[in-house]
Amino acid sequence: MRIIACFKMEYDLEQITPEELFLLRDRALNLSVFRRGIGSWDEAALETALWAADEVRRAGMECETVAVTMDAVDGGTVKNLYAVGFSGVTVLEANMPGRNKPMEEAALLAGYIRATGGDLILTGMQDEPEEHGQTPVLLAQMLDCPCLSNVTDLSVVERGLSVQMDTDRGSASLQVKGRAVCAVGDRVHAFLRAATLREKLAVQNQEAEMWRPVRECLTGKRSGGMSPDGKCPNEMCLNWDGNNRFPELAISRLLYEYTPRQCHFPEGDGPGSQAGILWNEYLRGGIKS
Repeated sequence: MRIIACFKMEYDLEQITPEELFLLRDRALNLSVFRRGIGSWDEAALETALWAADEVRRAGMECETVAVTMDAVDGGTVKNLYAVGFSGVTVLEANMPGRNKPMEEAALLAGYIRATGGDLILTGMQDEPEEHGQTPVLLAQMLDCPCLSNVTDLSVVERGLSVQMDTDRGSASLQVKGRAVCAVGDRVHAFLRAATLREKLAVQNQEAEMWRPVRECLTGKRSGGMSPDGKCPNEMCLNWDGNNRFPELAISRLLYEYTPRQCHFPEGDGPGSQAGILWNEYLRGGIKS
């Protein structure tokens, strides 16, 4: 079994000031002064991958765990991932300036997984600091496999994996028999395990593997040409057109309910008059005793 845990290096904004928060909202904040580390949601995905691998090995099956990112990773983080138990650490050459590009990120991950294989793909439920959850859904669509969101636990059963999820109606459990993308949410053990000094010394010479996708098939420069259906025969190719766009990709089966809300501030001379306006215009007749 091959388990892939996807993570990103995020800026630590725990000590951000209110003034800096407004600059962050307007995308005018210089983030280079903040320390970078593994995002909190992605850290839960990494620990879940190690925990699932332990369960698979206890069941008598072989398991490989690979931590995959498209961000620049320092050597200390790479060695720590090896020390805590990952079989490999892979950095995908993204060449994507800027942030918050879930379509491009999902396509790059999908190309890597199609080329190298992967049975269970784990991601964080949200991206930081944008706090969107689009990447795992798009990744599952590109891999043509289910996406399970807000995963809280995994266990090995006779015919595959049992996945526990938190939903709007409570906890749910599903059995996964094939490839699946799991977006890890509020898991109990959400922090990455700590490595001992002996474990760190044993992997001090380990380095991350660089993976470069093919990006030239749509420009006609790639040898071998295209297949009759217009797609590149190379499974590693992502069908990039050279401008970091994906003309053949389109979002399908992704529903979003648009429910805008408006905010009204009741005018008045004080709290008493404002409360009266609130009662007479909005609450009267809507509250039953």
